[in-house]
Amino acid sequence: MRKVTSFIAAAMCIIIIAASVVPASASGIPSAWATDEVNQPIADMLVPEAPESSCTRAATRAEFSTLAAAVYEAVKLVFEMAAGMAEQNGSDEQPGTDIAFEVQYIRTAYSGTHSAAVATIESVDELTRYYPYPADNGSSIEKYSGDFFADKYLVIVLAVESSGSNRHIVESVDETGEIIISRLLPEIGTADMAEWLIIIELDVDFRPPQFNVVFIDTQI
Repeated sequence: MRKVTSFIAAAMCIIIIAASVVPASASGIPSAWATDEVNQPIADMLVPEAPESSCTRAATRAEFSTLAAAVYEAVKLVFEMAAGMAEQNGSDEQPGTDIAFEVQYIRTAYSGTHSAAVATIESVDELTRYYPYPADNGSSIEKYSGDFFADKYLVIVLAVESSGSNRHIVESVDETGEIIISRLLPEIGTADMAEWLIIIELDVDFRPPQFNVVFIDTQI
């Protein structure tokens, strides 16, 4: 804010000095070549009424102060408008509202059979085609029945890990479809490759144009 105030003060001084050195003819009106430079500040309501009628005498202290105040307020208004536009543009880039979800994590041996890193599943048949095998760690996909898909659907994120020790936490799903997932990486991990199916349960009323997955690595 201090820099902005200093800039306004500097701009005000430049404008006032420029307005104070406009040449005048003997008739008391600006010289022909300076007419535009004088008339524009008057049109912009930056010049008080009294100095407008005389271009052959020095401005009084009162007139100078009035001119300084008018220029300061005009420049400050420009900065306030620019700050408001910047704030509005910044708010447009804010993350979307978080969406409620449930999640389960299924670790399986590496198979290399899943072609899609992110899959949307809307029926039992689609789920069976995507993953026809039982889970290795006791987690179950049996709960995803026809009744489940009546008002919900799944987004499955496939994470292929070089170490089966790596774990995942879905931090958020927002209204834009962005999914934030933390990858928890131990200092010393196993050398076994593994696939993780990160199964996110969402309400059918939530339908973003697409899903974008962002992984954030965290050492544990």
